[in-house]
Amino acid sequence: EEEEPFRNANVANELDTMTQHFYTALNHWLPLAEQHPKPSEITFFYEMDAHFRATGLYDEGVALSVGERIAEVKETVNQVYDTIDEIDPDGLTGYLTSGDIPSDEKRSSTSTSPTQRAPGTTPPSSETLQELTKGSFEKVINEVAPLIKTGASFIDIGCGRGNCCLHWKIFYPESKVAGVDRAKHRIQIAKEVTGKIGQDVSFSCEDAADEEGAIDFDVVYSFDKVFTDHDREAIYRRLNASPQWKVFVTFRKLREEVEGARLVSTPVLSVQGCTQKHTAYVYEKDRLLALYNKAVRSSQSVVE
Repeated sequence: EEEEPFRNANVANELDTMTQHFYTALNHWLPLAEQHPKPSEITFFYEMDAHFRATGLYDEGVALSVGERIAEVKETVNQVYDTIDEIDPDGLTGYLTSGDIPSDEKRSSTSTSPTQRAPGTTPPSSETLQELTKGSFEKVINEVAPLIKTGASFIDIGCGRGNCCLHWKIFYPESKVAGVDRAKHRIQIAKEVTGKIGQDVSFSCEDAADEEGAIDFDVVYSFDKVFTDHDREAIYRRLNASPQWKVFVTFRKLREEVEGARLVSTPVLSVQGCTQKHTAYVYEKDRLLALYNKAVRSSQSVVE
């Protein structure tokens, strides 16, 4: 009984010290979060915010500035998706009737013609616009964030109406961001949305599989689930020619086609207008693995 007050006092002191350290850490973290808000950090901020309000250790000015920045980011992200729907309310229907579908579109964007399925049935993923939901793309951001440095460049191959590019730019305003797609109709919409919300993102109408040269971006994202083998192999060749890429997000599991690609995570994601879930494969470039694979191939060729 005599030891109990002493023990309680020690616990109280330890908790007080922990709280002070926690508060110091939070004050260091807040300015970074204000500059580089990410979905996981937003959740963390709200948890810390509640904790320090409850304990009375609260810096109203700092917390408000970060809170306002978070609210601004969320509002801008919502504006992107709302503006896309406003400019292109018909979505896939508008695309299919735009007269903008290349003759070989079945190989890279809409692999199944609407006339080949029963009327009124839910379209498969290959008949959707292949655009992730807001929440799903933020999962991608969370998976990629620990693998890159601030300012990492980003490209979306088959960017559609530009939602992922614009979403990335809002979270990483200092990044160089680009999107390419074969469909003029989609690129026109992406450019119009970009102009409306005032983001510096480059969109161009091109077929990445037909282009030559390296893909010189840090983060390469592609909803390539409905691409043909020809398209994917061409993109893999361009990645292998690139010394710059650091993260590759694909929807097809690689079989050593990309040198040094090490699988990091496999988030399960949702596509707009489709109930089917899709697994993304997030690869990080491992330079030692790339050198090892080259050495193995070289030794095999010598033996042959």
